[in-house]
Amino acid sequence: MNCFEFLGLSKDHRALGKVVQLVKNYDEVTPKNIVYPLLGQVKYDGVFAMLIVKHDRVAIFGRTGKLLSLLEGFCEKYSFLNPGVYIGELCLPGKSLEVLSGIVNPNRTNVLDPTLMNYWIQNREMHFHDFLTTEEFIIGQSDNSYSSRERDLIAAGLPYIHTIALHSVTDAEVFAKACIDSGHEGIVIKSDTDWVAGHKGWRSMKKVRQISYDLLCIGTEEGTGKYAGKVANLLFQWGDGDVIKAMLGKNYTHMDAEVMFSDPGYSPEGQVYRVYGLQDSSKGKIRLPKVGELRIDKATPDF
Repeated sequence: MNCFEFLGLSKDHRALGKVVQLVKNYDEVTPKNIVYPLLGQVKYDGVFAMLIVKHDRVAIFGRTGKLLSLLEGFCEKYSFLNPGVYIGELCLPGKSLEVLSGIVNPNRTNVLDPTLMNYWIQNREMHFHDFLTTEEFIIGQSDNSYSSRERDLIAAGLPYIHTIALHSVTDAEVFAKACIDSGHEGIVIKSDTDWVAGHKGWRSMKKVRQISYDLLCIGTEEGTGKYAGKVANLLFQWGDGDVIKAMLGKNYTHMDAEVMFSDPGYSPEGQVYRVYGLQDSSKGKIRLPKVGELRIDKATPDF
């Protein structure tokens, strides 16, 4: 069951990438579209979750609209709420995001370890940051400003993520550093404007912690569909025989991807690139890796 079926609609009411409004990396948003003042929030290291409340039922769904698993008994605590869609971050303090993602994976089939299950039940929490009426969510558009939606969320009496005013790029950078230094993933930066399902850009942006390594490219992967004939991912040497797969980062164009794939003179194999990501994962690899610049000044990789 997905969120639309839960609301009595067709499961294909909207495409997977347009179920909710999305967040884009601040540095990838066209600068002319970033107009201060903006609103800043702590970005918790959790899983996107939307709590949908009906008159007779409550359930929690992920970013693509799929029902999250192992939340029986947790949803019911919110049954006092008025009908609507309450959006937030589902968190599990003390455990990695990989562990949390595995627990709530909509496709989970295996039984959770009893010790972890008990920890999950005792420590799971949700921090809310947006609200839509059921009607707004169904049509995929709210004309209310973020401040107005935030007031509705506060009035509901939920644990919500406070906002602060950001008047400049410097304000955003200082706030991001403070949040990262205190152990959070980073910050979300919001325009005080409407909500549009599927939009990914200036309405909601993020500045998050980042790590990087200089790695040796050992291969490429071709894209599919309209990306056929273009590089989709570069493969990098990592550790003792392991491989990291990374998609091209923000500064690469479709033309770059095509040339990399088809022109032997511009093959990335054997070259060293900066590969950056959110952080080192619990499995010892880069989380959400992307390809940065070619390191023309460096012939020896980090691994």
